[in-house]
Amino acid sequence: FLFCEEPEKVKGREALGTARKVSGLNAWLALQHDPDALSVSEFFLITIYQGFWIGWDTTDHQRRALIDHELSHCWSEEQLDKDLMPTGKILLSLLPHDLEEFHAIAERYGAWESGITAFAKALKSGQPGLFDGLDEEDAGIVEDPLAEGLQAVTLTTRSGPVTVTGEQLARQASRAAGAL
Repeated sequence: FLFCEEPEKVKGREALGTARKVSGLNAWLALQHDPDALSVSEFFLITIYQGFWIGWDTTDHQRRALIDHELSHCWSEEQLDKDLMPTGKILLSLLPHDLEEFHAIAERYGAWESGITAFAKALKSGQPGLFDGLDEEDAGIVEDPLAEGLQAVTLTTRSGPVTVTGEQLARQASRAAGAL
């Protein structure tokens, strides 16, 4: 995870977060000072706009949703040989969004396509008001955005698993807040 002072632009729009796969020379250069990661040849990097993260009106629910969103882009699977047997090599890739549509098209035509219909059903069954009407004390919201539910994230790299704990993420967020 990396906190950025300015939001990144994705297709001309400001993004609260991004996910990317880092490999090759860039991965090697990024990990030169980490003796535990010298055999890592690629990894995922998630950037978070710190203005959103530490914003006075940003809720822990929104922070968790952003982290979950960016992690949903990150995919790993074991490579298979020509006989469909596992090779032991882990392949990393980025997944696109499930839905890409313009607001204007949705306003004019509604759920005109099966992907839009599925997305609309997911929105209806989701928990958009999970903390509505509750203050942070009543809702049990804590400063560590990963304290409830997601305690750690384990990513599989070619050289093995890498785990990022809620505590590590909270430390990084504190450092970012102190830099302001």
